[in-house]
Amino acid sequence: MSDASLFLNLAGAMAIVAAAGHGIRLALDAWIRLAPAGTPDDPAGE
Repeated sequence: MSDASLFLNLAGAMAIVAAAGHGIRLALDAWIRLAPAGTPDDPAGE
């Protein structure tokens, strides 16, 4: 395997990881926005 092919495979893998991380961030952000503020006995919940 040549160096160019190795670097292209590495770049592709990094792009997939970046896309997955972005998707996870969006999913967690949406989940946090939909979460209730807290229970009445929770002092941190406003």
